[in-house]
Amino acid sequence: MGYGRGRHHYFFCPKPDDFEFLLESDIEFVEATAELPAYWKFAGTLFPEIKFELWLPAEKQWNKRFYMAGCGGFCGGVDTSFPVGQFTKNIKWGIVRGYASATTDSGHDNGGKGRTYAEWARNNRRGEVDWGYRAVHEVARVCKALICLFYNRPPKYSYFAGCSFGGRQAIMQALRYPEDFDGVISGAPALEYTGLVATWMSWIAQAVDGVTFNAEDIAAVQQAVLDQCDGIDGVEDGLISDPRRCPQIDFGGTGLSGDQLAALEQIYRKAENSLGAVLYEGVMPYGSEIYWPIWVPNVATTPEAPGIGLIGPFNENFLRDMAFQTDDPAFTANDFDFDAHPALLEFMGKIYNALSTDLTKFYKLGKKMIIYHGWADSIVPPTRTIAYYEAVVAAMGGLGKTQKFARLFLVPGMDHCSTAQAFTFIGFDNFDALGALEYWVEKGIAPDEILASGKDLIGDARSRPLYPYPLFAQYRGGDPYDPDSFGPADDGTVRWPRFRKDTFYAFEINGLRDNPVSEGELLRHFYPYDFDLGPGLRYDWRVWSPSMLFDTDYPGFNGTFDVE
Repeated sequence: MGYGRGRHHYFFCPKPDDFEFLLESDIEFVEATAELPAYWKFAGTLFPEIKFELWLPAEKQWNKRFYMAGCGGFCGGVDTSFPVGQFTKNIKWGIVRGYASATTDSGHDNGGKGRTYAEWARNNRRGEVDWGYRAVHEVARVCKALICLFYNRPPKYSYFAGCSFGGRQAIMQALRYPEDFDGVISGAPALEYTGLVATWMSWIAQAVDGVTFNAEDIAAVQQAVLDQCDGIDGVEDGLISDPRRCPQIDFGGTGLSGDQLAALEQIYRKAENSLGAVLYEGVMPYGSEIYWPIWVPNVATTPEAPGIGLIGPFNENFLRDMAFQTDDPAFTANDFDFDAHPALLEFMGKIYNALSTDLTKFYKLGKKMIIYHGWADSIVPPTRTIAYYEAVVAAMGGLGKTQKFARLFLVPGMDHCSTAQAFTFIGFDNFDALGALEYWVEKGIAPDEILASGKDLIGDARSRPLYPYPLFAQYRGGDPYDPDSFGPADDGTVRWPRFRKDTFYAFEINGLRDNPVSEGELLRHFYPYDFDLGPGLRYDWRVWSPSMLFDTDYPGFNGTFDVE
């Protein structure tokens, strides 16, 4: 037991109940290597089967902080295999900086079958809850107690960083357990998990069903996007700085077949039901095509990236064992009905989705959040993260108040969680979000700019500043590889109608076609009303359930509600 004075009060740790769920434990000393310092590795299991590791540097090397890395996909293993230089989902990113560092399998073992394996969830509601939100909280609690036991004092600061599902874990922590961490980093957060992995991924899978794109096809698609949009940001550099500012791309000159063009039209369109109602507020971004062989099914292998098509197994395994209240091992992506099935996702969405915009407690506790998302992410659409952040701004009293505790950074050319760094990437993937968060939490200085670096397709290094949304890096002349050639701007230009601002109007309660719904429940389905409000700009007027995107009261019938 330890007794001393912490930042705010005297502490006595660990508390008797800190280890109430600890079932198994083991500790061993790990010698230093060329890349990592020496540390003590504590491996444990929490009830019922949450495995974790805590790496404890020598006391003289400990920076008095705790760092926890989130996991990705469906998790299922205590993954410590990431290279030292990768900051996403990586326990090593903490230990090399002197942190006591931890990570977890989030409550189940995938048996080495990878992060798309989902049979662990079949008829396993407790495991789904642990994966959904409980595991990180319980691991953080016991790790802080172990740190106190090991060093005879608690960590002065605690941080969490995750990407994809781990990014969702970060925001779930801020919502459910805001006391756990002083700051969180949420990368490419899969916030609306059911809408993303069930609805949107089924939309993509059905779009390419029976259609393939070979290397030449996908190169033609990528070139069409660059030809029509690359120069809009003022510099032709092989990437799209902000896909929302692109015109709608014409693929007519690519030589693609009619079936391929129809598939592209659906890929670049938001998922919708037969009435035209948007079901998921996210869309495949222009500029992501170079990464499609990793994520999109039926995109052929290229020399730069193998054709893995991970959207396929993520989607189908989720639909079978995780999406619905009752599992169906025979369910396929083609079985997903965009009229009937979205409403059936709500039960599991209450476990998985991190969509509440009420971050009041997190804010009042003085905690900080950095969100980042790659503009070329082709498995978790960045526009969904923007929609969530703008909803937080509306709920928390405006941009100025929100930026006192939460800032969003959008990264040109970045793939999903830097996955493409193992292949070929064109984004500004390398930046120190943890350093920026430390400075914000510990010094009170918010990040107005984060310097990011990367390489172009021929391997030449380049750097660019990242600015908090809604600002972006505007080219101002000079060497485009020099960060001093860019400055902050916000011209508000969003040219493609698919990225329009959301407006609420004329909702329906129950009785929409054959959509199954419980009595008194407001459907996330509606009859769409289209109005031409400006030249070339179409606004889709619609309503969302408050349990989905926005936590707000319903607007009146036949009224309007604008999100500023």
